[in-house]
Amino acid sequence: QASRSKAWSAEAFGATGLMGNIIEMSGHLFTLGRIPTKMLSAEDIYFKVLAQRMELHAQAARLSRRLGLTGDDRVDFMAAFITNPRSGEWGNYKFAELGGGEIFKKTHDIARYTALQRELGEVGKSIRMIGRMPVLRYFLPVITTPINSFLYGVRDRSPFALMSKEWRQTIANGGAEADLALGRLSYGTAIIGVAAMMTWMGLMN
Repeated sequence: QASRSKAWSAEAFGATGLMGNIIEMSGHLFTLGRIPTKMLSAEDIYFKVLAQRMELHAQAARLSRRLGLTGDDRVDFMAAFITNPRSGEWGNYKFAELGGGEIFKKTHDIARYTALQRELGEVGKSIRMIGRMPVLRYFLPVITTPINSFLYGVRDRSPFALMSKEWRQTIANGGAEADLALGRLSYGTAIIGVAAMMTWMGLMN
């Protein structure tokens, strides 16, 4: 990312003096001072934080239920866990011993998944390497987000999920993650089915 941010600069073109100043000014002009990029970054951070906190609350609720806590005890436990999931404690419970570190890491994985920024697999990484080639990078400036968008919308929320090794492993592992995976497949497939039926009936073009 750092090298790409200086792709249009006097340094990148090896220019100095007047020509260097023209290149620098044109870069600021064409990118509007990078204001759109900064706004997108702020939006990205907002939704990642939102997703991470939502997942942290969900994990706290699941953990408190597994421990058999109810009423005010459950509320107090969840509040303490959400505040410091990795090294905090509540009563006789030490969150590190309850897997708080792994849970906290998982919340960030969910945040990246929601923001379409998960690490790509081998095929995705190969495509990203092609996108970094000197000429192609101007035609394929962003690779990670479109691939993650496809996986998020098409693979995980359609019958194509059944062909995914990762999805089948999630189902085999069971638990809340398996329930969520089945939920995504079910409602995504239902929406596709309804849209197809409405199109066939001439109700949607």
